[in-house]
Amino acid sequence: ISIGECGIIKEEEAREKAKKYLHSIKVLGVDPRPNERLEIQKKEAEKLSLLDLAKDYVKLRSMDNGMAEATQIDYPKRLRNQMGDLAHKKIQDITATDWKNWWLTPSTTLPSKKTPLRYAITLYNQAIALEYITTNHPANLRKRMKVVATQPKQSRLHPYQLTRFISKMTELSQVHPKMTDFRGEHKRW
Repeated sequence: ISIGECGIIKEEEAREKAKKYLHSIKVLGVDPRPNERLEIQKKEAEKLSLLDLAKDYVKLRSMDNGMAEATQIDYPKRLRNQMGDLAHKKIQDITATDWKNWWLTPSTTLPSKKTPLRYAITLYNQAIALEYITTNHPANLRKRMKVVATQPKQSRLHPYQLTRFISKMTELSQVHPKMTDFRGEHKRW
C-alpha cells in the first residue's frame, strides 16, 4: 500500500496515515483504500449542486447518444426556471423538508412541477450510484405526496409507423356525401 510521494506528504502525515492503514488492516481486516476513495468522493459531493449534477448527467448521456438534444437543453433550463434556489443549493444540504416546501409552494411558472421532479429523481439516482449521497429525497417525496409519475414525452413516429397510420386512416375513413359530387374527369376537388 502506497501512502504517497515523500515530497508531497509530510513525515508526520505519512506516519499518521500508516497507523490508520495498519489499524484498518490488522484490527478491522479491511482494505483502507476504498474508504479513502469514498472520502474523496464525499469531498467532491460537498461542492456539487443539482445543476452541476445535471451538467454531468447530460454530458454522460449525450456521449452515448442516449439523450435527445432537446432534453439536454431542457434539464438545466427546467431546473433553473422551476426549482429556483433549490437548483443552486449543494445536494448534501438539500433536506426532505426543502423538497416538501418546494412542492407545496405555488408555482409561478405555467408548466407542472412533475417533470423537474422526475429530472431530480434521476439526478439523485446518479448521485447515489456515485456515492455522493445515500437518500433520494425527491423519490421519497413523490411516494409521500402520491404524485403520479409522468412518462417521458415521445414525439416522433418512425417513418414506417407514419405510413401505416396514414394508409389505415384513409382506408377506414368514409368519403363525405357532399364530396362524392366532385369525382370525375372534369371535376376538381
